[in-house]
Amino acid sequence: MDKYKIGSEPNDEMVRFALPARMLKDKGVTEFVQACGLVEQRISGRCEFILAGDLDVENPAGYSEQELLDLIYQSNVNWVGYQYNIVEFLHSIHVVVLPSYREGLPKSLIEAAACSRPIITTDTIGCRECVEDGVNGLLVPVMCVAKLSEAMIKLAKDKVLRNQMGQKSRELAERDFSIESVIDKTLNLYSNGK
Repeated sequence: MDKYKIGSEPNDEMVRFALPARMLKDKGVTEFVQACGLVEQRISGRCEFILAGDLDVENPAGYSEQELLDLIYQSNVNWVGYQYNIVEFLHSIHVVVLPSYREGLPKSLIEAAACSRPIITTDTIGCRECVEDGVNGLLVPVMCVAKLSEAMIKLAKDKVLRNQMGQKSRELAERDFSIESVIDKTLNLYSNGK
């Protein structure tokens, strides 16, 4: 919690949505790009869309550089690659989106919550552990581009809701993911013999 500081929402007219992850098909990169296109059709010129992460060509689900460039060609999505200062990056955007098919416990969502960002993610194992639907973010069905775009439009149009959800994200991160919380839970497991 000390490293991932609370950050106020950027005071920009454009609402920036970012998917911070390795560029893998099962992170929902294709669905994100498609949803961004639908958002742009509905509320043109109000949002920016960013893919932030490295390629992982050794992974069977990975995109090659050309595949990724082809995917975003003629879209309104910008691929910025790996971000060395993730806190600064998270403070520069408004909403974190991770339409993953499945996760363990996504570090990118824990970081987003700690930096007080609202989150849109899928209602699947791992992801749903970082979001209380309607409280600090929105849960959408896996691979559902229409619902993903609707969630993005909802947050794009409502600054008050984004700020409320951002505050709740930080509270969730402090409650569930701070080092103190994790140590307490681990010690309780040992002391209870479970």
